[in-house]
Amino acid sequence: HSSSFHGDEEIIIGVLSGAGGSGPSRRMSVRDTWADPNADYTFSDHNFDNRDGKDTDGKERNGKNKIKDGRIKVFFLVAGPWEQIRDEYDKYGDLIWINEEEIYQGEDSVLTYKTQSFIRIVYNVVLELELRQLKYIFKTDDDSYVHVNNLYTELIENENEYSPITLEVEANGADGGSPKEVLQQKKERDFWGWCQLKKFAPKRDASVKWPVSYELYPEPMYPRYCQGAGFALSRRFIECAAGLGSSSSSYSSSSSSSQQHNGRYDNALDGDISPIANLRFMPFEDVSMGMIAERCNVTPIMVERRRWINLYRTQSTEEKNRVKEGLPKIDKSKLTRPVMMNRIVQHRIYDEWDMMEHHKIVVDPARYNKENKVEWYSPRP
Repeated sequence: HSSSFHGDEEIIIGVLSGAGGSGPSRRMSVRDTWADPNADYTFSDHNFDNRDGKDTDGKERNGKNKIKDGRIKVFFLVAGPWEQIRDEYDKYGDLIWINEEEIYQGEDSVLTYKTQSFIRIVYNVVLELELRQLKYIFKTDDDSYVHVNNLYTELIENENEYSPITLEVEANGADGGSPKEVLQQKKERDFWGWCQLKKFAPKRDASVKWPVSYELYPEPMYPRYCQGAGFALSRRFIECAAGLGSSSSSYSSSSSSSQQHNGRYDNALDGDISPIANLRFMPFEDVSMGMIAERCNVTPIMVERRRWINLYRTQSTEEKNRVKEGLPKIDKSKLTRPVMMNRIVQHRIYDEWDMMEHHKIVVDPARYNKENKVEWYSPRP
């Protein structure tokens, strides 16, 4: 609804979440912590990543909540039966409902459609309400803690401090070769997050996690993309992806051919030539965004400091292996102490309690360090 917006939004955050299962409790956990407009950041650390605590115009940063200020807006992206989320939709007014089944595994996954619908909805709202201040959307998951003030600091207040980086990476060819290619990190952060620095070959073995068939994706290599834990898309990228596309993009390649998947694009406007509407369906939403980026001539930009987006809760080898193999989470007794200093996103938050512990250390780190009584796991050196 138009009443959901103040008109001053500079960042709109979309949180992927399930209608059922743990989805409702995770959404409440997010509402009670980092998405709470009444959270007080007065005693939070304002010197993000050893900055001088000032905006680019020299003014001192303060602890004002950027959600309460209307600079950031948070929505949850859910699918599933309407009856399952109707009451929550009416009560909180922060749900974007996608009329699809909540399927997360295999080639019928709804994740891609949720993310692409979010982009198209924001694009339409920007046009309808003339949200002139909007600069970015940020996609994340409901098991992520997002430090909204640090996100705002880096994307909005520090945008002029960014300097381009040239990286030489090895692109592992499907034929076993390893040609070198130099990737120039463009100054424009149109697609920004924890991004792949080289291209990877799709997994074809149906017994592994995240396989993809030749019928669905015949190309030998995936495009570069950003991990779904948290990535930002600029207004320019949004306008290309959901609008008329890039005039210099080519839509003749096989990877950009338009294919409907289970009728999901039946409701696309006739003559719609946007990259989203004309993209072959890809169940992996992060790869799908990489495909759209290619058509918009957008280069994925890796965060300038890797610690800004933390993909694992504990960084332990056991946790990484469990994620890679699709196994259950590590035991709760092995959780390490929360770390949010100089961090924007902490992914794979364990549960609602863990989300609150991260929030406590963000809003008042000194108090948390003094009063914390939790015996966190401390791995041997």
